[in-house]
Amino acid sequence: MKSSFYDVLFEAVDLGRYIVEPDIAAHITDYSSLFAELIASYEMSRLLFVNQAGVNFLEFPSAVYSRLSHSLGAWHIGSVALQTIQVRIASPGGGFSFTNLLDWLKGHEKKRPEHNRAAEFLVALLLHDCGHGPFSHVLETNPDLNLNHKEITAQLIIGGKEPYARLARQNAKEAGLKTVASIIRKYELDSEFIAALVSCKDKDFRKQFPELLGVKQLVDSKLDIDRIDHYLRDSRLMGIRLVESNIYALLSNIVIFPGIDEPEPIRVKEPGIPHVLTALHCWQMIWTLALDSPNVRCYETMLNRAVSLLLRSGALTEEQLAFYTDSDLLRMLSTSTESTVTQLYHHLFSRQPYQYLGHASVPQKITRDEIESKVDKIANAANLREHDLLYHIPFRDKPKEPSSWLRIWTENDEALSERYSWFTQALFETEERLNKTIKFYIKNKNKEKKKRVRGLIKEHFARFQSA
Repeated sequence: MKSSFYDVLFEAVDLGRYIVEPDIAAHITDYSSLFAELIASYEMSRLLFVNQAGVNFLEFPSAVYSRLSHSLGAWHIGSVALQTIQVRIASPGGGFSFTNLLDWLKGHEKKRPEHNRAAEFLVALLLHDCGHGPFSHVLETNPDLNLNHKEITAQLIIGGKEPYARLARQNAKEAGLKTVASIIRKYELDSEFIAALVSCKDKDFRKQFPELLGVKQLVDSKLDIDRIDHYLRDSRLMGIRLVESNIYALLSNIVIFPGIDEPEPIRVKEPGIPHVLTALHCWQMIWTLALDSPNVRCYETMLNRAVSLLLRSGALTEEQLAFYTDSDLLRMLSTSTESTVTQLYHHLFSRQPYQYLGHASVPQKITRDEIESKVDKIANAANLREHDLLYHIPFRDKPKEPSSWLRIWTENDEALSERYSWFTQALFETEERLNKTIKFYIKNKNKEKKKRVRGLIKEHFARFQSA
């Protein structure tokens, strides 16, 4: 099985580069075999046919890279992180010493020989997206679905009797492939720990593995290895290239303080602070210029509307959809017997989004049902046919609360959120806007009709917000 790949960001990803001493993990003699088998599994093979950037390629034609390429990138960054990220260790006689993450994890494993935390860390990075449905995140806000890729990923890693794990085994058997869960069992790795790295909330993870919270935050946090690859890969391959971060300088300036409760265990040295800010600014620019652009959101809305119609008609089930590739779903839309579904598909295929009407910001406590009720009134008042007025809602039930940005401290316990309060506020406001902005689109190109609908949107949502 192939264990090395060319990559547009890192030139080469070599799965055989990670070597551990035999006495630490005697039951694994060839790590390149472990990772190569995982990449050849059913779940990871499917990711080669799932677009990392969703439907962004319809607006940015070069955005045609797979979830598998991103997963390999995350693995590569993780292998660098093991060698470069520092861990602070309390010395028996007082004071502290420092070692790299790999050596610290090896020392941690000596206390519990059955554990292989360094390998499990890399496995978590490689598998962290294996539960994604077609077009990645696009369908996760669909009100007719309950897809959560982190929860599905955890099921696939652990295996057992969970519904998606059972379906993966069935699909893998039909394809003549292994599942990730069976490979993890073969190499005697801790599937519960790997799943927790990917999907567990910090407070729950801290209860189970208190010394390893810093490792978990490298896999899943606001500035984790997943996002570092995602920011850089999206920026480069969408052709934006306005901001690019030096990930090697960033990683070499991260220090983990294990076993502490407050503040966070991830710390950054002074030379690394500009690289943290650059990475976060990259996030802000990608979302503003690309991922949240009006046409991209319209394409996502069209795809979700078509999928909802198939689900409601019984032509498609959530379980089927979860393991579809992008092409599987597009084929289903193109061959549907429902005219509205095929019309929406042809708008996607020909890259003809509906006309953008504008947007409205909604209150934090609003529900999706309340929004849809208002839109129905607008459509009726404007005498629009069903599906002629589309709207993008960035949540399934109600808006998410913005995150606590820059929860990163220096080695001297100084919070970056306080030192760079202006930047923290800008990130907070960007996320708040993304979480609460509804975008509207109309099929009718008549100027008077568009003017009428814009007025109704302003009237109904201004009145609703003031109420």
